[in-house]
Amino acid sequence: MSRTTLICYLLLTALFNSVSAETFYVTDKLRLGLYEEASSGGKQLRLLSSGDQLILLNRTKYYAQVETEDGVIGWTKLGFLVDEVPPSFRAARLEIEVESLNQRVESAEQSQLLSQQQLIDTEQQLTTSKSALEQNRKNIAALEVKQATLSTALTAAQEMNQNSVPFNWLLYAAAAAIIFGFLAGLWCLDAISRHRHGGYRVY
Repeated sequence: MSRTTLICYLLLTALFNSVSAETFYVTDKLRLGLYEEASSGGKQLRLLSSGDQLILLNRTKYYAQVETEDGVIGWTKLGFLVDEVPPSFRAARLEIEVESLNQRVESAEQSQLLSQQQLIDTEQQLTTSKSALEQNRKNIAALEVKQATLSTALTAAQEMNQNSVPFNWLLYAAAAAIIFGFLAGLWCLDAISRHRHGGYRVY
């Protein structure tokens, strides 16, 4: 291979590689034919619409070989391709993006409002829980006081029971006192009778 041929080959390869990486779009307000060959007289594969994105694979003076987004490869007129998105489609895309952003902002605002409401509800529940806890503490303190009072009363009652005489003993003592009183009365009457009768017991 001669030096000139090698240089030409390298230049063609570099040109092909730079072309294959380019992205083009069908210009505004146009229906453009996509053909099998670099001629409008060949078989038409489909119609391209304004704003369609194409990958440039090769080009001639008037035609460009392109690949559509769904993988169809063909030739179309180079003069109707531009390397930037057409203004009308840029505007449409921007409108779609703005609408999407607006929806996301609205969704974020709704989420924020929901979060704020949940925070308010949580704070209210916390306040209610604190009030209930404080009331429970008061109830526990009151129960502790009542328990202490009952414990004191129970201790006093137990001490009184320990120091008191059993009821049965009281009955026995009362019976003994009655019997003793009865016998003492008889003895007194007998003593009086003997005193009156000169020391003799009169029956």
